[in-house]
Amino acid sequence: MDFIKNLEKKMQEKNLNKSQLARGMGVAPSTVNSWFNRSLDDANVEIFLKI
Repeated sequence: MDFIKNLEKKMQEKNLNKSQLARGMGVAPSTVNSWFNRSLDDANVEIFLKI
């Protein structure tokens, strides 16, 4: 299972939408949206550790 599928599953379990996830992580909603819309190859690893 890839990262986005795992993230979506966790978001469902915790009843979070993308905006709520972004706010909780301290990142812009556009950052979270970009994870879902493009490759994660250039994403900041430190951000993922917050999840």
